[in-house]
Amino acid sequence: MRFVFSGKIPSDFQPSGRLPSGKRVFDISVSIALLVVLIPAFLVIALAIKWDMPGPVSSRPVLFRQTRTGRHGQLFVIYKFQTLRPCDPNGTLRPITPFCQFLRRWGFDELPQLFNVIRGDMSLVGPRPHTPKDNQNFVRHFSDYSEYDERHLVRPGITGLAQLNGWRGTIRNTANLQGRIALDIQYVRNRSIITDIIILFQTIVMPRRWLDGPCENSNTGLFSSNYRRAG
Repeated sequence: MRFVFSGKIPSDFQPSGRLPSGKRVFDISVSIALLVVLIPAFLVIALAIKWDMPGPVSSRPVLFRQTRTGRHGQLFVIYKFQTLRPCDPNGTLRPITPFCQFLRRWGFDELPQLFNVIRGDMSLVGPRPHTPKDNQNFVRHFSDYSEYDERHLVRPGITGLAQLNGWRGTIRNTANLQGRIALDIQYVRNRSIITDIIILFQTIVMPRRWLDGPCENSNTGLFSSNYRRAG
């Protein structure tokens, strides 16, 4: 099967498992409930970012926007809380403040993606979305391109099986990338509403599973079946 980066999955491609019935209803319902509960937190974080960033208050951005690749290769604009400071007049990147480091470490900078879920760009649980440029670079590390593209059969998620097992942050080498993608594909091939609930629950109440990096034997996390790493 050929790899089609545009996101047009060949019609003969049939992954094991059907798209879980009710997943979209679950995503919207939980996202709206979380937004209602988290309104005070959104306001506090937004005000803190305004205070934390350099420059005139009116020009300090609260949200970071970037183009990412979604289901079937469709591009969308992802939202995050702005944690990267603008460069100084000499073009030097300013260091991240302790408050922004806190947001990034605990994943609070990802909370605005609840709006992406409601819009239909993302799901609560799924593979993390990459930029188009990163996709073009990452796929070169796999001997079978279709295995990498399989992660685009579902909506990308705010959290996922890979993130639950500590695969988050900067991708530094091929082994790091393949470890993440192996778990992404494992999720895609075994996805269900129950799986989503377990991943979402453990992401929230068991942060030590993902705060300190990859877990040992993480490729067998929630499922009895094993996925053979690509490449």
